[in-house]
Amino acid sequence: MLLATGLPPALPNGPRSPGGEARSDGPMAIPPYAVSNQPVLGLHRPGAAASGNIHHAGNRPAFYLDKESANRLHRAPISPGPAKPYRGFFRLHQSLRHVCIAINMTMKAVHHVDPLEVQASVIGDRLHLCSNFHVEKVVDSLRAAFCDVLPPDNAVRRVPRDIRDWDQVITARRWRHVQKLKETFASERSIALTIEKASREIESGIGLCKGTNLSTMEIIHQCASGFRTILAVLQDLRNVGHSNHVEVCYPLSDPSLGETLPPGITQTMHAEQCIEEYVATHSDHVYGEATRTLGLHQGKHVVVPMAGRFVPCAPCAEVEHHAMREGGFFDPARNRFVLCRSTSRIGRAFPREVQHIALHVLSPDDPFRAQERASWIRDQFTQGGQDLISHGAPVVLDYSLDTDSESSCDEGGL
Repeated sequence: MLLATGLPPALPNGPRSPGGEARSDGPMAIPPYAVSNQPVLGLHRPGAAASGNIHHAGNRPAFYLDKESANRLHRAPISPGPAKPYRGFFRLHQSLRHVCIAINMTMKAVHHVDPLEVQASVIGDRLHLCSNFHVEKVVDSLRAAFCDVLPPDNAVRRVPRDIRDWDQVITARRWRHVQKLKETFASERSIALTIEKASREIESGIGLCKGTNLSTMEIIHQCASGFRTILAVLQDLRNVGHSNHVEVCYPLSDPSLGETLPPGITQTMHAEQCIEEYVATHSDHVYGEATRTLGLHQGKHVVVPMAGRFVPCAPCAEVEHHAMREGGFFDPARNRFVLCRSTSRIGRAFPREVQHIALHVLSPDDPFRAQERASWIRDQFTQGGQDLISHGAPVVLDYSLDTDSESSCDEGGL
């Protein structure tokens, strides 16, 4: 059980940054761990230098930074680049992203709750969905977005390139992407056209998921299966209001922290890590069902495309980085699952948020190794992060949308 005794008294709730990403712009009362007696969440990492100023609490490592510590992490701010085209297998990522944006928009507009982020993956004949918060609203929000919600007559789908106003940019994107989702999955014929485009591009070596042991035809089949699974889900939601092809993954939370955490400090496991942890803890079942659905032999890779409204934040990117090597769950050498993203961009490390870490993803066979890796990630962020993959990496500070372009007038960045 995660213990967080010793956290400071209530902190002021500051305004949210564009998109609700930052949790406060006001003065922070939590000093950096390295010079305070505030707890680091989880046990001391074996072999790490001990400090009398650091108090470790709880048994499970978790990410947490105050705003001052987050601002000290070294990044290279950049402006948004040109729009990227989604081609080949990455067309599937684009549709998953549209699913996530449709859910996010409808959760806010219809259910009046803020999920902060939604991520999705499609594996075999299952669409895996999760949100950082209010996950119980995810399926109905997707149903409402696809079946009920219509844009107002004056809805603007594109704004001029030079507009940096978040509300105008994101509102235009939302309506545009929901409309694109409805067009792509309008019928068997519309999805067949999308599959045909993706297949031709994959055959030409465009938009491939790297590092798999799959043939070109097997990659095409997994891509096509993903599109057909999403179509089946949306048809089910339209016809009967639910679907057996949906797997909703729930964030890890520690109820005992409810009265301990100061106001404004949230706790969750980020959506992509929830999906990844679910797959890791149900590995035999998910792999067996996926290989059966896809007609793959044992030992062939099952691609796990992951996409959301935003690029992965810095802690999530770090977890995924370690999960894809040296015995991590998505290490290709395991001959099971390969994680695939359409972007290499890394988002920010968000302060004032307890983020539980997906342990089984880091080391599915060795719980001690999983704890050690998670503790190392936690300690790197609290100590400045010089060995993190995000250290010095480019970051778009304004927005962290999952596209190389933040412009609403670029067709390629749909």
